[in-house]
Amino acid sequence: FRAVWDRLLRGDIIGRIPDVALGISYAETKEAKIEKIIEGSAAEKADLAVGDVILKFNGYKVAEAADITEMLSAYSPNDSVKLHVRRGREIGK
Repeated sequence: FRAVWDRLLRGDIIGRIPDVALGISYAETKEAKIEKIIEGSAAEKADLAVGDVILKFNGYKVAEAADITEMLSAYSPNDSVKLHVRRGREIGK
């Protein structure tokens, strides 16, 4: 119960694919800034880094981390997605 309660307090959506599917967690900011990357995750394999900001998810603009959570609900584990990220001042794919 405690784990679900903590997720609800953070504003996570229960019953959908969590951001853990990508292997990341987000900083408490207005943008989708990566705060943590889980070892061995898809995010680590894709060479994402702490501090990267996700700008687009499969071509759709990402305004905040909650957008990614919502978009992930349309995908299954092991599906591939394309991310555009900002690392420092550089924008990459």
